[in-house]
Amino acid sequence: MKSKLTGAILAALGALVAVTPAYAGHDPAETVELDKVNVFRDLGETGDMLVFIEYDLTYAVVPSDVAADIAYLVQLKDSAGTVIGSNTPYPYNDNGYGLGAASIYLTAAEVTAAGLGAWPFASLTLDLNGNPTQFTGVAPTITWTLTSGDYSSGSGQDTNQAALAAVVLTHASILQASWGLDLLTDNARLNTAAGAPYYILAVPNLRLFAPTAFSVITAAPTFGTPVPTPGVAGTFAETSQDRFDAVSWLNPAFDSLGADFGLPSGALQGVLVLIGFVLLMILGAKVAGSGGVMMGFAIGVMAVIPVSMAMGFIAWAFGALALAMVALAAILKFQRDSL
Repeated sequence: MKSKLTGAILAALGALVAVTPAYAGHDPAETVELDKVNVFRDLGETGDMLVFIEYDLTYAVVPSDVAADIAYLVQLKDSAGTVIGSNTPYPYNDNGYGLGAASIYLTAAEVTAAGLGAWPFASLTLDLNGNPTQFTGVAPTITWTLTSGDYSSGSGQDTNQAALAAVVLTHASILQASWGLDLLTDNARLNTAAGAPYYILAVPNLRLFAPTAFSVITAAPTFGTPVPTPGVAGTFAETSQDRFDAVSWLNPAFDSLGADFGLPSGALQGVLVLIGFVLLMILGAKVAGSGGVMMGFAIGVMAVIPVSMAMGFIAWAFGALALAMVALAAILKFQRDSL
């Protein structure tokens, strides 16, 4: 008799559990709304798509036993009703209930595979659904039919990243007032305490997709390798050649005087260097005879011409030609002495 009574009690309890709706948070009077949907492209790569979703899941009493990421999900569907992307809200504040954000991201390959056509895509819908595993009755469903006004009007990464950042920051200001929690810095960027952590989890890769939304931005430096073009502005040769152009008593004055005598630019500078050569050899001859002449000549070749070239006092072409002629003369003398 006792075993029959126990079995009857267990059967009654089982039947009671079976007919009781298992609402998330055990409150059937929730409000399920999609407040706004924005769709962006070209964020991480050309042709990709991000759906940024602003939702409202308001309960009279915030559920504490089941979070919003278990109780609800968002689904993006094509014109045939096929789910092409899905995600769940992130339970950051109040277990994810109340106002919040969610996202669905499709790579360029996934967008192409879905065959959505030309931007803005036609006949797409977004559903905010109660998870069927959490509702024994009919799970709540809200559908948002995407229109052209929900899509970003511009193309390209910079344009869409800036547009996404603006939408995120506007939404963060709404959540900040609703949650009573600081999400933004004084300059209206996502702070590191709450704003950045929440939106990075609600929108994966947001740091890459909307870097200007954050108060702290990390970027890898790019060090380019310059490829100089001989003779053009900014190269060493051009800089050396024009080093004294702004000094009125050097190159411009010599060039002006040379023009008066019908001489080409740089001719007088070359004459001065040649005179310096001769003076060095004369001085060497007076000090050390024939050996001093060679010493003066060597100083001219090894110091006077290279320094004059480096300082732009004489043209590189003139200096190089002079050195080449000296080298040729040395070779001829060596051959003559050796024969």
